[in-house]
Amino acid sequence: DIFEKMKLFNGKAVILTGTNETIDVMYPEVFDKALASYPHVEKIVVEGANHRFSDHMKELVKLTVDFVKNNSNTNP
Repeated sequence: DIFEKMKLFNGKAVILTGTNETIDVMYPEVFDKALASYPHVEKIVVEGANHRFSDHMKELVKLTVDFVKNNSNTNP
């Protein structure tokens, strides 16, 4: 069960999604369960982004790099 394994991860995690995401609309319980499973998680929603972040790739990369920079070598 992937959600049980998520609970074992003690680092910080981020879930990036867009307002045009189809997965969290079709399966909101999966996102809710993932958010509840990680001890230290941040959810970031990108306005207008779809599942592939097609027109938002630069923003996705920036958010990811910022998250890694801000959370590397830190405890939750």
